[in-house]
Amino acid sequence: MSFIIKIIPIAAICILLFSSQVSANTSHTALVEQDIKNRLITLNTLINEAENNHIDISREKMTLALASLFTKWITWDENNVEKNSQYYLDHPIYKKNALALAKSLPDFQRKSLITVLSQSIEELRMVIDKSVIRKSVPDINWETVSIVNNEFIDKGQSVFLGAYTWKTDEEISNQYFGNLNSEYIAPSFIVDNKFNFKNSKYQQIKNDSDKRIGQVFVSHKSIPDWAFQQSNDLSDGSRLFSAYDIDNPLAEKLFSSLFKHYVPILKDKRSSDLGYMLFNEPSFFTQADTWNNGDVSTHTKEKFKHWLVEKHKTIEQLNNLWQSDFDSFNTVDIEIPMQGKLRGSPIWFDWMRFNQQRVTQWFTFLDKEIKHYDSTAKTHIKLMPWLWNTDIRDHGLDFESLLEITDIIGFDANSEYSNFRGKQDYETNYSFDWQSAAMSFDFFSSIQPEQLLWDSENHFFNNVKFQERNIDPDYVRAIYWLAATHGLAGSSTWLWGRNLDGSIIKRKSHNSEFITEITHQPIGFHALTRTLMDISAHGEDIQRLRKIAKPIRIFYSETSAINQANYMKGIRDTYENLYFEGSGVGFVTEKIINKALNDWKVIIITNTPNVTASELSSLKNYVENGGTILIDEQSLLFNEYNQKHKQGSFPFNEKHNSSVLVLPHISAIQTKVKDVLNSEHISPKIMLTEIQNDSLHKQPKTLAWRMAENEQGKLIISIVNTGHSTKSFSLVSKDTHSKMNITNLLTGQKEKSFMTLGKRKTLFLEVIIENINKTTSLLQNN
Repeated sequence: MSFIIKIIPIAAICILLFSSQVSANTSHTALVEQDIKNRLITLNTLINEAENNHIDISREKMTLALASLFTKWITWDENNVEKNSQYYLDHPIYKKNALALAKSLPDFQRKSLITVLSQSIEELRMVIDKSVIRKSVPDINWETVSIVNNEFIDKGQSVFLGAYTWKTDEEISNQYFGNLNSEYIAPSFIVDNKFNFKNSKYQQIKNDSDKRIGQVFVSHKSIPDWAFQQSNDLSDGSRLFSAYDIDNPLAEKLFSSLFKHYVPILKDKRSSDLGYMLFNEPSFFTQADTWNNGDVSTHTKEKFKHWLVEKHKTIEQLNNLWQSDFDSFNTVDIEIPMQGKLRGSPIWFDWMRFNQQRVTQWFTFLDKEIKHYDSTAKTHIKLMPWLWNTDIRDHGLDFESLLEITDIIGFDANSEYSNFRGKQDYETNYSFDWQSAAMSFDFFSSIQPEQLLWDSENHFFNNVKFQERNIDPDYVRAIYWLAATHGLAGSSTWLWGRNLDGSIIKRKSHNSEFITEITHQPIGFHALTRTLMDISAHGEDIQRLRKIAKPIRIFYSETSAINQANYMKGIRDTYENLYFEGSGVGFVTEKIINKALNDWKVIIITNTPNVTASELSSLKNYVENGGTILIDEQSLLFNEYNQKHKQGSFPFNEKHNSSVLVLPHISAIQTKVKDVLNSEHISPKIMLTEIQNDSLHKQPKTLAWRMAENEQGKLIISIVNTGHSTKSFSLVSKDTHSKMNITNLLTGQKEKSFMTLGKRKTLFLEVIIENINKTTSLLQNN
C-alpha cells in the first residue's frame, strides 16, 4: 500500500494548537498562537490557489504536515516542563539553564513555526506570480523505489531517500519525513546449542508483507546466554557493539546458523532490498589509552602467530626485525593493548596490519555466508568515516578492503559547526566541518565508483559532540547539499526522538540528544526536509555532479597510515589545498592502480614516507603507462618497517624524471596540477574566481564548487560557501568569444557573472555558453 498523507484541515490544526492545557495562558502566548492561526489560514488559501493553477505545492503541504505534528508536540512540552528539563541537564552547556529552557521550549517552537510559515507563504506567493520558478518535487513511493545503477530510482526519476533513525510509523509523518522499513536479526534468535531457531521471529518475518524498501540490521550485541556457557572465553576480545570474540570458532557456527534459518525467508522481502547491514559501527581498538580498546583472545593470538610465519618465514628473520629473542613462533608474545610509543616500529606495523586483516576476514565470512543463502543479496557495513579520516589506525579497519567486500557503501557520517570539546581545527578557516564528509565520500567512491552511498545513521544534524537547540538552517542545507553532490544517495538522520503524542521515545534515559534533535526545532527540521526535497527535484543534475570525473588523484597508503602519527593530517591538508579549484578530487591506492581504473591524469603524493615494495611497483607501472606523478621530498622513502628503499629505486631515478616531478611544497603542486589539467583539456569550462576583500590579509578559498555538463551542453554548477563571511566571486568562461546566460535553478531567476554568497549559503546554477561570433553572424544574415 502507498502511504499518502491526507493533510489535516486547517481548522483541525488550529483546534490542536489552542488545546494546550496551560494554567495561565498569557496574552503574549495568545497573540503568538493567533499569529500562527492566521498564517496557517493564509498558507492554506495560497495552496488552494496554486493547485487551481496546476502548480506543485508538495513543499507547502510538507510545511502543513510539519505544523500539524508540532501542534501536538508543543502541547506535550507545555505540560511536561520538569521532564524536559532533565534532558537539558545532560547537555554540557544548556544544563546551566535547564529549567528555563524547558519552560521556554513551547514558545520557542511557536515562534519557529511563525518563521517557517512566513517563509513558505512568501515563497509560494512568488511562485504563483511567477517571480520564482521551481521544479516539481517527485512524490517518492517507498513501496516502488529501488536501486538502479547506484541511484535510488522511483517512477523513472533519481530521488534522494531521507529517513530518520527511530522514527515512529504514522501516516501523518510517513510521506514527507521518511518511510523506511527495516528488519532486525540477531544471534540470540538461535535458542540452544543444537542451533534451533526462534520460531516466533521466524514466522513474523515469513509473514511480513510490508512493501516499503528497507535494510536488515544484523546485531552483534545480542548473543544468547547458552553460547557463553558453551564457550567460556567467547567474550574475550569483545568490543562495543560486538559482545563476542570474532576469532572464536563458535562465532562462525552461530552466525552461520542465524543466516541459514533467516536469510532464505528474507530473500524476497522488501526489507532486504537496501541490503544487510553486516555490522553497526565496528571498531577493534588495540592501542592502550584509546576508546573501545582491550585485550584479545587466545584464538586471536594463535592466529597472529600463524600470520607471522607466513609473513616472515623464519623466527631468525622476525627476531632480527623486531630486535627480539623468541625461540620459536610458538613463544611469540606481545602486550595487547599495545603502547602508542611503539608506533612506527616493526612490531607495531605487524600487529596493526594483522588486526586489519583478521577483521577483513570476519566480514568476508559474514558477506559470503549471507550470499550462500541468497546469491542476489546486497550487504553494507555502517563504517564510521572519522576512523579513516583521522590519524587513528589501531581500530582494525582497512576501509578499502572492507568496501571491496560489500555491495553498497555504508557508513554514518559526521559534520558540525560547534563542538562541546572546544575549538576544532576546521574553525580557523571554515564555518563548518565540510571536509569530514566530502573527503571520505571522495575516498569511498574512488574505491567503488559504481556503488551507492547509503548513510544509515547520519550525524550532520545532531551527534554526541554537536547539539544545537536552534540549529542554523543555512548549515543544514549546506552540508546535506554538499554531501549529495559528493555522492550521498540517501540517509537516515540521527534522530527522531518523539512519539506522535510528543512524548520522548524510551531509548536512553535523559540523553541531551533527545531534546536537541529535529522534532524539537521546527526551523531546522523544515530546512532539512526542504533541502532533501530540492535534491530530489533536481535529482538528475545532482547525479551528474556526483558522477563527475576525478582527474586529480591523491595517493593513499595504508602503510604510512599505520606507521605515521600525522599521516592523515597531511592527506587532509593536500585535499584541502586542491579541493577549491573546481575539479573532482579522488584517491588512488595500489589496488586501484592495479585495477587499471585510471581515468585520472595526475597522482599527487605528499607526506607518505612508508610504502611497501608492491605499492612502489604499482606506481612505477602507472608512470610507465603514461601517468604523471607530483611528489614531495618526504615520500616513498621507506618500507613498512621504516627501512630505506634501495638507492635509485623508483621514483627517484633518472629514467622517470620527465614523468615524476619532485616539488618542494603544496603551492608548487597546485600550479603544476593546473598545468596538467589545462594541457589535457580537462579543466572546468568555466572558472570561479573568489574576490579577496582584503589584499593585505589574503583569505583562504572557501567556495566549494563543482561543475557538470548535461546532454544539451548546459553546465550545472553547485556552490557552497564554507567560510565565515560573505564571499564575492566571478564566473568566467574559458572561451573568450562567448557570453554566459546564468540561471538560478532553485528560483528560476537570472544571475550575473559577478555574485556574492553569504556564510553557509548554497547556490545551484545553470550556465549556457553562447558563442558571440556565431550570434553576430546570425544577426547579420537575418
